[in-house]
Amino acid sequence: GGQAAEALPDFPRQVEMMESRTVPNKFNAEDDVITRGVMAHGATTQSLSPAEIGLKPRKRSSGNKNRPRDYRWLEATLETMARNRGSTLGCTDLATGAQFSPVFFVVGGCPNRWCGMQAVMYCATSACQLDFWWVKPSKVGSGEGKGGIEKHTLNRHAKGPHKNDPGASKAFYKPFADLFRQEEAGRSAVRKKRSSAAAKAPRDVPRFGLELVRAREGGQAVRAYLDKEDRNGAFERLYLHLVWQEDWTSSPFAWTKYIKGKLVY
Repeated sequence: GGQAAEALPDFPRQVEMMESRTVPNKFNAEDDVITRGVMAHGATTQSLSPAEIGLKPRKRSSGNKNRPRDYRWLEATLETMARNRGSTLGCTDLATGAQFSPVFFVVGGCPNRWCGMQAVMYCATSACQLDFWWVKPSKVGSGEGKGGIEKHTLNRHAKGPHKNDPGASKAFYKPFADLFRQEEAGRSAVRKKRSSAAAKAPRDVPRFGLELVRAREGGQAVRAYLDKEDRNGAFERLYLHLVWQEDWTSSPFAWTKYIKGKLVY
């Protein structure tokens, strides 16, 4: 708790529905293995039923057969990040030597007909510069996710046997990164745009960003956050862990591109 600068974000505490009318409730007590695993140490959790979050039956299936439990290989990495110890994972861009810490993951889109199991890891430097690349599960003891993450993929490889830079997927996943860009020019532009359209802007549109927070063991950690505005105009800061990708534009020629899913924070 406390002010944002002294916040100690620790565990996911709520599942936020995005596009609730079109997203199935895959995150439930029996199936949400990742979130329950990270919260196993007694974190306070707000449990929301489908009725409470306004979930309505889908008119059609998204066709996504992946489920949260398929990504239990990320559990230990998620817990390290949630404890503000992401810097201990040693994530490095091997081409530049830049050091990163994971700030959130996008899961749900893989495996699919074009690729095997993997997830997108978004990382930030201590100066809050953001990048992202693919991470994969270990092939050793991988049954039921016991192998955890493939350690080599915690680093960004532009070539070689562990090549995992975003490649052709960069344009598709870059909009997530753009939400959290921290350049002052971008923030000024957003402020001007918001002030001119303040009367029209819905209160439930969150603001995204990156910040340094204190770690329990000392030092600082970079975290991704979203600020949600309440009815009184006050903002609550929520620290992001996962983005569940349930449905997305499959055609590169589509006029309207979208991603629908959930935020876990």
